[in-house]
Amino acid sequence: MPRDTIRRYGRREFLATGSTALFAAGVSPLSNPAGPSSRYPFLSREGGRLLLSWLDDDGNGMRSFRFAIHENGTWTRPRAIASGRRLMLNWADFPSVTFLPNGQLAAHWLERHDSAGAYGIRIAFARDPEASWITAFASTRPTADGYEGFVSLGASGQGVYASFLDHSKPVTALRVARFGSDGRFLDDRVVDGDVCSCCQTAIATAGGAPIVAYRGHTRDEVRDIRSVSLREGRGSRPRVVSPDNWRINACPVNGPSLVADGQRAAVAWYTSATSPKVWLAFSDDAGGAYGAPIRIDDGRPIGRPSLALLPDSRAMKTAVIWLEHAEVGARLRLRVVSPATGASEPITVANVPASRSVGFPRVVTANDRLVIAWTSDVGITTSTVAFALLPVPIR
Repeated sequence: MPRDTIRRYGRREFLATGSTALFAAGVSPLSNPAGPSSRYPFLSREGGRLLLSWLDDDGNGMRSFRFAIHENGTWTRPRAIASGRRLMLNWADFPSVTFLPNGQLAAHWLERHDSAGAYGIRIAFARDPEASWITAFASTRPTADGYEGFVSLGASGQGVYASFLDHSKPVTALRVARFGSDGRFLDDRVVDGDVCSCCQTAIATAGGAPIVAYRGHTRDEVRDIRSVSLREGRGSRPRVVSPDNWRINACPVNGPSLVADGQRAAVAWYTSATSPKVWLAFSDDAGGAYGAPIRIDDGRPIGRPSLALLPDSRAMKTAVIWLEHAEVGARLRLRVVSPATGASEPITVANVPASRSVGFPRVVTANDRLVIAWTSDVGITTSTVAFALLPVPIR
């Protein structure tokens, strides 16, 4: 553990039961209902409710997409949204469930087609956590080895939006699907015709309209992070968040994370243009332009950042987690960043494998703390950090 962490909080280390994850000072375990076969978590919250979703895999090809809600100190019984042998199990392209402002829930998952490696999206809605799920969108474009995936779901105004990658043709496109507040499918269209083929998308609402962050692509193989804003389903001209000029003839499978509040937005991303780095940049005009990026990593990042807004409307304080190489394996790291004061000293949330098996850790705010989830060697692991114990931005 870094000396600054011990000095700030005192030494309070412990091992999660049955896990190799070493929790650091200020970090507490949170029990969850996912079993040892669970993989690739997603977190969403609404008020005091926290939602955790995951994939279960029995090792013989049968998979289930499940979720549970934590409220008033306890978890609900896990419920299955979809099950079967066609469900995709992929460390980078994973399903999600999202609370909607009207009390409904939206979910997406991926299913293999009959042909070769093709797979596509399923998007469904439920009027409440106990209700049946109604599928509103199913991919039909992918054939042969094509796919549609890397979905992000978000609500804005009276609609629900889903950003995703369409790799049904040789050049990957970014598409956005629109749904009514009742879950009725309206349309989907291309908003960027040339993007990186397998980096995650991210969506949030800023300035009353959705914005999407994603990794772009050019003919000369530059793959920098872009953003686009949406109004009435139409996208603005894509903008480069920060010109890294990362030229790589392959997809790095390392997409951005995005959060927004009012007119302000923050995006975090990995690049290896000159050396590996994780950056975070802020916008105060709903993603129209971003300020100079703030470096987040410790010098040996794996990337895979995830962002959560802290309840400080004046400072736009943002918690960011990411993976960093360690002497053995990797560390799941955390900083607090604000556009006014910069980044705090980092703390280690847990020691984790450096492999793909850890997936993409997620973070959200819930009540008076951060909740963090990732895939460990005993299934999904969840932990919390109280706001009072978060490091303060110092530079």
